[in-house]
Amino acid sequence: MFSEERLSQLHKTIVANKSVTIDELSQSFEVTPMTIRRDLDKLCKIYPNIKRCHGGAIIVTEVNIEENFESKRTHNAEEKQKIAQRAFREISDNDTIYLDAGTTVLELAKLIAASDLKLTIVTNDIEIARLLMNTPSDIILTGGMIQKSTGCVLGSLAEEMISKIKLKIAFMGATAINENYEVLTPSFEKRSMKPKIIDNALRSYLLVDKDKFNKYSTYVIYSLKDFTGIITNKDFTSSEKAILMRQDVNIIEEI
Repeated sequence: MFSEERLSQLHKTIVANKSVTIDELSQSFEVTPMTIRRDLDKLCKIYPNIKRCHGGAIIVTEVNIEENFESKRTHNAEEKQKIAQRAFREISDNDTIYLDAGTTVLELAKLIAASDLKLTIVTNDIEIARLLMNTPSDIILTGGMIQKSTGCVLGSLAEEMISKIKLKIAFMGATAINENYEVLTPSFEKRSMKPKIIDNALRSYLLVDKDKFNKYSTYVIYSLKDFTGIITNKDFTSSEKAILMRQDVNIIEEI
């Protein structure tokens, strides 16, 4: 197979599989790993959405704006419910918890609303606060400016309130996670606020479905290693698991 033909086939393979490893490609195309590395470097220069990662390459999606709440609500709904069910097991009666804005955390709020738990719940999500308003729990909605597209509350007033509350558990959502396992956002306000939340929590969990991985955005908030655990339905490859282990990331897989 000529080099140009192999590059074309490589590109089709990466697009179809979203992520590939050098070892797999070397065996599939019957060339040396060094040849595959050179080919991947060429493809990265030709296609901006292909990025090299440890041991291979991935397709990435750039997120420049916050997706509208209603458009996210039904996307991967069943998977989000399973993630929420696993997160719910971490909660005990009388806990003080934080529920981040987002549709996966909203599924967790629904489970709390259907339970007999009496909690103190802090949130910056208007829909979550409304859902929990008539439950036995005490609800604290942070102050600040409403981000109309997502229905969450942000800004210096929200940050000031968060800084004065000690949480037992924070349940956080995410917009994008890159190949270095950093969590990113297009919102500067969220970049400023979210680290303060997990700093004030004894335990923190990131609730994230598989579609949030291999995405880029503007601001780095924190890394997966900063959380007590990552609750996700993503099926990591053996090489990805090795990297996560080296970074001391706790992936909670039994969902």
